[in-house]
Amino acid sequence: MIEMLLVLALVGVITTKLAMVLQQASEVHRTESSGIALQDQANRVIDQIAWKVLSARRESLTPAPEAPDYAVRLRYQVHMGFEDGEVVMGDPEVIGLTDTGEQVYWGLEDNSRTVVWCNTVANYLMNEIGGDDLDNNENSLFDEAGLAFDVDRDLVRIQLTLRRLLSSGEVITFHEETAVTCRN
Repeated sequence: MIEMLLVLALVGVITTKLAMVLQQASEVHRTESSGIALQDQANRVIDQIAWKVLSARRESLTPAPEAPDYAVRLRYQVHMGFEDGEVVMGDPEVIGLTDTGEQVYWGLEDNSRTVVWCNTVANYLMNEIGGDDLDNNENSLFDEAGLAFDVDRDLVRIQLTLRRLLSSGEVITFHEETAVTCRN
């Protein structure tokens, strides 16, 4: 009988340890899956922004901030073609952060059409500490928001940091950036 109790106690200990390992593995999987999803979202949004800026006419970019200044909204127009020898421009479009700073949107400047591309934008770019007027992330910009545009001649640099709070209380962050040259 004592042997049976020892075996049952040992089985109970092993079962408890196995349950704890499975729970930890599940949490790690959930965290990694969330991180991959956030990375995919950042890549998709940065590509959408890049394609829009790439098709913009350089002279139409407003504001066109140069480092250390940056913008959280970029207004532009797309070259649509020629009519009677004159350049025809599309309606003014805008890409930027909403007033709350949590969403990246694209739309027509007159707000007749607006699409939210993402709603997990961080308050500041990765490794940036807001309010200290320093370049904490050493990218030549100061206290930049989670979406930042800056221009160097014809090159437009686009930076985006996304942030997600997991149910475990852990915060995951992903940063993506690219630079494009306006084609038109």
